[in-house]
Amino acid sequence: MHQTHHTHHHLAHPRQRRSRVLISIQLTLAALAAMTADANFNQAQAQVAVTANAAEALRFDVPAGPLASALNRVADQANILLSAPGALTAGKISPGVQGMQTPEAALRAVLAGSGLDAARQGDGSWSIRAVGAAGQQGTLPAVTVVGEKGVLDPYAGGQVARGSRVGALGNRAVMDTPFSISSYTAELIENQQARSVIDVLQNDPSVVIGWPRDSYVDQFNIRGFSVLGEDFTYDGLFGIVPPAKIPVEIVERVEVLRGTSAFLRGITPLATIGGAVNLVPKRATDEPLTRLTTTYDSTSNIGEHLDVGRRFGDHQQFGVRVNAVYRNGNTLRSGSDKEMGTLAIATDYRGDKLRLSFDAGYDTLDVKRGEYWYFLDSSNFAIPSAPNNRVNTSQAWNKVSSTTAYAMGRAEFDLTQDTTAWLAVGGQHYRQRGHLPEPIITNSAGDYTEYFQYRGLDRHSVTGDAGMRSKFDLGGVRHVLSLSATALHQDVYGDRVYVGEVNSNINNPVYVAEPNFLANPAVAQRMNDLPLQSRSNFNSLALADDISLFDGRLMFMGGVRHQRVGASSYFRGTQLSTYDKSALTTGLGVVVKPIDNLSLYANYMEALNQGPTAPTGTSNAGMIFAPYKSKQYELGMKYELGSRLLATLSLFQIAKPNGQTNAQTLLYSLDGEQRNRGLELGVSGEAARGVRLLGGLMLLDARLTSTEGGVNDGKRASGAPRYNLRMGSEWDLDTLPGATLTSRVNHAGMQYVDSANLQSIPSWTTVDLGGRYSFRLKSGQAVTVRADVRNLFNKSYWASSIGAWLNAGAGRTLTLSAAVDF
Repeated sequence: MHQTHHTHHHLAHPRQRRSRVLISIQLTLAALAAMTADANFNQAQAQVAVTANAAEALRFDVPAGPLASALNRVADQANILLSAPGALTAGKISPGVQGMQTPEAALRAVLAGSGLDAARQGDGSWSIRAVGAAGQQGTLPAVTVVGEKGVLDPYAGGQVARGSRVGALGNRAVMDTPFSISSYTAELIENQQARSVIDVLQNDPSVVIGWPRDSYVDQFNIRGFSVLGEDFTYDGLFGIVPPAKIPVEIVERVEVLRGTSAFLRGITPLATIGGAVNLVPKRATDEPLTRLTTTYDSTSNIGEHLDVGRRFGDHQQFGVRVNAVYRNGNTLRSGSDKEMGTLAIATDYRGDKLRLSFDAGYDTLDVKRGEYWYFLDSSNFAIPSAPNNRVNTSQAWNKVSSTTAYAMGRAEFDLTQDTTAWLAVGGQHYRQRGHLPEPIITNSAGDYTEYFQYRGLDRHSVTGDAGMRSKFDLGGVRHVLSLSATALHQDVYGDRVYVGEVNSNINNPVYVAEPNFLANPAVAQRMNDLPLQSRSNFNSLALADDISLFDGRLMFMGGVRHQRVGASSYFRGTQLSTYDKSALTTGLGVVVKPIDNLSLYANYMEALNQGPTAPTGTSNAGMIFAPYKSKQYELGMKYELGSRLLATLSLFQIAKPNGQTNAQTLLYSLDGEQRNRGLELGVSGEAARGVRLLGGLMLLDARLTSTEGGVNDGKRASGAPRYNLRMGSEWDLDTLPGATLTSRVNHAGMQYVDSANLQSIPSWTTVDLGGRYSFRLKSGQAVTVRADVRNLFNKSYWASSIGAWLNAGAGRTLTLSAAVDF
């Protein structure tokens, strides 16, 4: 049976052939669009002398849509230099402009109703400024340049920013960074109707989603290594983000740094080495914002999102941004229900030398009969086909409830024009209670035994970050020297109780009444007053120098970080393990720019990581293993086509101890090392006028080495497909200004489930389609309606096998929304 099963994966099933055809078509279109973009760009460059004249009428074709995108297109079509503060254009909708116009008239047309105006400067460039109440031009704050290298401005189309926060190095342009990074914007989050970080990361070819979309937690792989919400940072701080499903309505950007990042950010709580995610909170913009968005998800989950921002003071130095979200109703699978609520308040002060911010939030999440995942009890049978994506195999009483309260403050002060000091502190309290059956599949027919458990978990975190950064020239060489320190203390309290089991089948589930988990008074008391499960302290001190030579053509980044990990794990009062270890790790990176729009880079990174924690569902869940040192090698290339398009290529190698769960005993342990080597190709931005691409391809070779007795040496790691594709596109309709069609092809290769490579799940492909339409009401309000269908062909499939869990992919899902600016 085993041999037949694996031979089958080498045959070209008709559905697999259709999948490959879809992928080939998408990649071909992407290549043609990129070539078209290059030709258009070269043609535009040749016409600069003609179109630079502001008095000459030109033909403009700018559809209605986000104001920032409209301004980019006017600047591109007129070949003018245009500057605008991103804070002024954020959240605004433009009516667009069509036909023959002078550049000045075109600018004023796209700015109609925005409260902004365009002014020509003495050097021939143009700037966008707010119009005061008396009709005078308002004072322009820090200016970013549309079409130039504003670090956090988006590429054309507004989906991805031109830079992001890079840990101790601060905000940095992607072309000046010796790492592979992507920064997904609030505009993308809104347009794709993302409900959590998982939805945003579906755009990333280096990410493989681990747990179902409608589960109670976000888990995924970056570059083949597991990442959980506990390892996210919020405005650069660990221990703040809700560790379950992370709402994205409250963030301005989702920043992804691929690869080992402990040198840059400090030690991650759960030893993430495949990549890092930082969430940037929304701040009040210079223009007032009141936006109400109504949402609908299959089959009847309805929600409201209110986003309000205001600035106050003579110079608008005080800002308040409030985001409130509530959704409730049935989700895709029969009998499932999800209720969530989020309230986030972000305040800030912008002074000449002092900048302050304070963020606080409260999240609730209740998931009943959410999408499911399965264990396997052995490797002696072929994996059964995935269950029908509408059937809910979970018990009617399966539910998880969680709450998160958090707060953080940050202060930055300019000691001199070139020296800045900062301090940030924060804390979080997380509470989770769950009635969680655990299904373990026993044969290829899909029979499984479901073990019933009740679990409680509380987490308390206190975190901090402080440092100083100074710029200076020494011997004609530009230096940016940074000294920073991070600290995180976490106490985790938890326990679980198992009561009962049932034999069932993934295609014909058996439902039983809920057992009385807390019938025993002693158990009830223990679950009410949870015992300490783990206590961790992560401290680090880093010194980094960022060196720039030859007008930025050659840049070096290097430094050291002293890292210390102290951790103890407990089981109902009994200490299971403890350690307190430290190490000095290094980080090195180099960027070479042979021409302005081409960056070649390399990096070598070391990190001391806390050892892995035995995951939920294992017999030793919560046990923390000893820390280890990881290493990363990476080479890459980035090519930028003005402010329009970014193409990237990277080669990497990362290694870490391999964690596996024994199928019979459910004991989690370390067995040798997992060494991942890969190649990543990425593209983002406008490939041709009105056509945008976002996505790419990852080729991954994840191997096990130095396993016990050499039994599994050379085997492929579980949950790591050999290739992973995400390719999305957007197309603005010329015939209907303001309308945009969207699509995305998602593909993952075959994945092994076990270390011996005896079981695997087949490759899969899904297609998403959607569209949106932006317009203005007669009363002046901007309106955007959106509709998306995920998994258009309603494919039933195993999406991933991360951690030896089988995750069933979501079926056809319809999402709708309507946003109105008041």
